Amino acid sequence: MDIALLQRHTKDACLIRQFTLPAAGAPVIYSDALDLGPSQVGLLARSFDVEIALDAAPALADGHKVTLTLQDSADGVNFLPVPGNVPYIVTGDGGNGSDAGKTQFPVALSIRRYVRLSAGVDAGGGDNTAVNATLSLVF
Repeated sequence: MDIALLQRHTKDACLIRQFTLPAAGAPVIYSDALDLGPSQVGLLARSFDVEIALDAAPALADGHKVTLTLQDSADGVNFLPVPGNVPYIVTGDGGNGSDAGKTQFPVALSIRRYVRLSAGVDAGGGDNTAVNATLSLVF
């Protein structure tokens, strides 16, 4: 069976968080959090995927990285990387930075109520402060 047939495609505008990348070497920044609701979040997680997207970053210096990490929290204050989710990493290459890209995946049933995206750019990574990162829930 073609895996593309299993992928979800519908988005709700209320469940999308977009923000620009930090300056190279600056502290990691975070999207606003999405609230998955108060009860049985793990069961709800079966009904959506998470999509992490990054616009083209033509100024990303060769060999330098943008790292996007999905984080969760029970209280909306204390966030940690979601266990089992590998960060989405884009590396500058060939003097052309990086193309736009995205990854989509189901979340673990252990996901907690609030989710957000963290973004960091390696020191010396170039000026990528106009590049958007996006966190979406896809149904």
